[in-house]
Amino acid sequence: SFFSALRVEMKGKGVKVTVLMPGSVPTRQDVIEDIKRQGLKGRLSSKPKSFVVRKGLEAVSKNKRIEVPGLFNKLVYFATRIAPTWATSAFVEKGWKNKEKDAFCVK
Repeated sequence: SFFSALRVEMKGKGVKVTVLMPGSVPTRQDVIEDIKRQGLKGRLSSKPKSFVVRKGLEAVSKNKRIEVPGLFNKLVYFATRIAPTWATSAFVEKGWKNKEKDAFCVK
């Protein structure tokens, strides 16, 4: 919501704002392991860095408001727009319940 509002505020000032919602992106080894722990959902939502970057840059060049790379991620995004908050929260929690450490903690 913040970036959508920023996009409106920056309109006509030569600034493009695109919200990129990439899903899972295998970067560090701990992130790759987290994606694997999510099972099928992790594999379906995971997209290579190069794919996410290409889709993000294409979206900015087209001045899109939101970009969600990948069909599965688009379906999940759509579902979260129509489902009640409790249902989307349960979906996210189920995917991360086996998570053992903070995603930003590198050892």
